[in-house]
Amino acid sequence: VRPGELGLRMQRMLQDEQQSRILQERFSPTCLLRPLVCSWGTWPLIRDNHGEEFHLPPGMATWQAAWQQDYAALYPRRRLTWLPSLSRVTLTYYTANDRSYELQVTQPMASLLLWLAAETEAGRRLPVKELAGRLGATEQQTLRLAKGFLQIGLLTLEEHCLVVN
Repeated sequence: VRPGELGLRMQRMLQDEQQSRILQERFSPTCLLRPLVCSWGTWPLIRDNHGEEFHLPPGMATWQAAWQQDYAALYPRRRLTWLPSLSRVTLTYYTANDRSYELQVTQPMASLLLWLAAETEAGRRLPVKELAGRLGATEQQTLRLAKGFLQIGLLTLEEHCLVVN
């Protein structure tokens, strides 16, 4: 980046932030999905998911599809690319003793937790293989997503099933 370009890039990044907020209000102000639309060539983005495209739980998938449809209607010549591994999802985890923890995770990690939480709430345990199928991932990718949650004790691995504690 040449010295004169840095200021222009920073200005464009701020414009992208502002434009994304406007689009959010226009498309679906009550939606919890808040994408940041990044101008090509301005942000130092890379596709870092190595071809991994994880399936979203139904609620998240509905929000993403609606947002994408609204964006395509407004900008028919532009292509929207989702970068889930660069996302940030805020989840609040409540323990049995009324403590709460706020977690900042990626979209694939949030998907894993939401699939597991739905099964746990229904009183079912989900084998890693079946969870991987729902995520559209391999068992190895699924366990890699769960690794941090296993380390902090949010999840446990019991008889080839990930269980929410």
